[in-house]
Amino acid sequence: MGNPTMNKPDRSTELVRRAVWTLNQGDASGSEIGADWMDYGDKCVQVTGTFGAGTFVWQGSNDGVNWGTLNAAGSGTAISLTSAGVRQVIENPLFMRPAVTGADGTTALTVTLVAKRATLGRD
Repeated sequence: MGNPTMNKPDRSTELVRRAVWTLNQGDASGSEIGADWMDYGDKCVQVTGTFGAGTFVWQGSNDGVNWGTLNAAGSGTAISLTSAGVRQVIENPLFMRPAVTGADGTTALTVTLVAKRATLGRD
């Protein structure tokens, strides 16, 4: 599984977090983010790169075992992309991760999640 590179762009207030994953045929599911992201309810996911035959999905789970595709704000439809895009995430489950289904040898995606905390809480 692709482990994300994480940082906190807004270090002074801890209001914003960012995680970046690289997905391809060999690493089709990114490592999940968990409970330490629950206070960051405002989440926006972006995917760029070469899709090949792959379809990007943003997944969530409350048990870390059973995963489902989460939905985009505005449209209410599943976050499932075959080309570059940005989507605001409606749900805020305990665990979330990126995944690509149907990846082939040309699939090389970069997934960036930016999350904002509504109020300054514990870290």
